[in-house]
Amino acid sequence: MKKFTCLMVMMSLCLGVFCSLSGAEETTSIRVLFSGGGDWHPYGQCCGAMIDALRKDKIFVCSYSEDPNSLRAEHLKNFDVVVLYNGVYHQGTGRQEIPTPAYIPEGLTKFVNGGGGLICVHSAMASYSDWQDFIHLIGGVWVWGTSAHDNYGTLKSDVVAEHPITTGLPKSFEFQDEFYHTLNVLPSVKVLITATHEKGGEKVTEPLVWTAQDTPQERVATILHGHDMGSWGNPVFQQLMKQAIEWAARKR
Repeated sequence: MKKFTCLMVMMSLCLGVFCSLSGAEETTSIRVLFSGGGDWHPYGQCCGAMIDALRKDKIFVCSYSEDPNSLRAEHLKNFDVVVLYNGVYHQGTGRQEIPTPAYIPEGLTKFVNGGGGLICVHSAMASYSDWQDFIHLIGGVWVWGTSAHDNYGTLKSDVVAEHPITTGLPKSFEFQDEFYHTLNVLPSVKVLITATHEKGGEKVTEPLVWTAQDTPQERVATILHGHDMGSWGNPVFQQLMKQAIEWAARKR
């Protein structure tokens, strides 16, 4: 057991997935859990790149985990923001083969209701298809058999609303990514960024970034960018993520 613990600590340090602070700085820190894992995307590499970018600002204390148990309520109380970027519970067969453990809905719901901030990124919106209330938490979900994404390539994004998450971003920007579309998105969300593509012979504009919960008590945003390092390694995307995390932590 001791050897295993030491190995895990060494792996975490080598991957650079922790941002450490001195005791004097921790009082104003933003404690962030990046929850990854799955076969669809390079989750560890992408989250590691974002954590490296956040390390430049010493207020962030970051952790990365691919263990679903990290989403238990008793663990989440140690964090201010959860960045959910995974693709664990669907094996690409058109149905969910691994039921969502009950402690994940319980943990995330309690976390958000208790004031924690949640950022759902890219494939995470498709992870829990048997959790019926997930859509009400994050504002929109992937519908298996209906939703799709365009081929990986240059994705042009347009900022359509002023918000602390979009402050200072270019009005339009491009990087390499996938465009998720034909989703089930609640009409109550506030759309911040969109993209336009051709679908069914027509030009169609669909949301890319929105806030699902924006109250004094609850802050949840969904960001559909994030397929691989084409986005996660891009300075504009990193700015978008940083500002979303700060907003979720009520620092902007």
